[in-house]
Amino acid sequence: MHGESFAAYDSLRFASFDHRIAAVISDGGTHAFDWDAMLKWMPPSLAAHGMRILGAKSLEDFAGNPRFAYDLEGVLHQIECPLLVMHGAEEILVQPNPLTQALKNYEQAGSKNKTFFPIEDRRLGGLEHCQVDNINVLHEVVLNWLCSIGLGPASPRLSDCQDIIK
Repeated sequence: MHGESFAAYDSLRFASFDHRIAAVISDGGTHAFDWDAMLKWMPPSLAAHGMRILGAKSLEDFAGNPRFAYDLEGVLHQIECPLLVMHGAEEILVQPNPLTQALKNYEQAGSKNKTFFPIEDRRLGGLEHCQVDNINVLHEVVLNWLCSIGLGPASPRLSDCQDIIK
């Protein structure tokens, strides 16, 4: 499962409770949404988009309604599958402290096979939200990681493995 942006948060939550997931990749996700802090810097158009897709009635609804209290505290230890957490160092949408939040997701995950990949090298790009400044960084990191855990393009297909599936 690969989640970017808000789906990066969702992918971690799903993997915490659904152990059928073979691997999870979280790119540009948060640990806990701090709506008060985010709404202070968020452009009105982005805030309006967030209200529309999440169903908030107002900006105050984000901060005060428990329905929007997205927080991964206390659930990530249940992740059993391989995990890749990647995050750009100049992430603007995950605030405050984007790399700290990504590292917290990594550290709290229960997976025995986990990788934290902060993107901090300006020369390559990929430092912004979900690597929008160089999407090729995302592709390279994700595909190499999938290959390293045996889920890449050269991995056996389900039809090739029928005799070993229980």
